[in-house]
Parts: sequence; structure tokens; C-alpha cells
Amino acid sequence: MDIMNKIRGRIEEVRQLYKWTENSIAKDSATQKRLNRQLSHGGNITLDTILLILDACPEVSADWLLLGRGEMLYKETENGVGNCDQEVISRFLSLLKKKDEQMDRLIEMLSRK
Repeated sequence: MDIMNKIRGRIEEVRQLYKWTENSIAKDSATQKRLNRQLSHGGNITLDTILLILDACPEVSADWLLLGRGEMLYKETENGVGNCDQEVISRFLSLLKKKDEQMDRLIEMLSRK
């Protein structure tokens, strides 16, 4: 089983636990179509989709969702949320930074026309 199918399987576990549908977490019809394509029809799961799911289910560990490591749900500690992996957070921030840079280049290219 490839990594996308493993992530898709974990997303399905989250969906069953929280009883959400693509329609219930989508902000608009385009997002709903994207979610449907990615989750139900084998499309590549994008960072936007992962972030949307993590936003809708904040107790779900990004570590578990992406890598299958640790527990599905964060555990409370004396200082707040516990099992958060800094390496995963760093990777997310790096991906977001790259995406922002790509968007800036695209906006610059479009403004030249």
C-alpha cells in the first residue's frame, strides 16, 4: 500500500470518529469536489486537504495522520497538548513557505502581463 492510500485510510478513521462528510468540512463547492476526488477517487492528497482536516479536527495529531506515528488524538499534559512532533511541524512550515513563494512568483508573473 502506498503512502497516499495509508494517509487516505487514516483520514477515513478520522471521518468515522468525527462523523463528518466532505460537504460538512468544505468551505465551498470547489473544495467539496477536490475533497471528493482526493478522498473517494484516489487523487493525490494535497497539503490544503490535510490542513483542512486538521483544522476541522484539532485533536488529531498531524504526526499520526501523515506518518502513522503515535496516537491519533493528542493527549493533554500539564502544559497543554502533548505528543506533537516538532519535525512534522517544521516540515509543514517549510511546505507552507514554499507554497507562499510559489504564489508570490505567480502573482508577480501575472502582474507583468
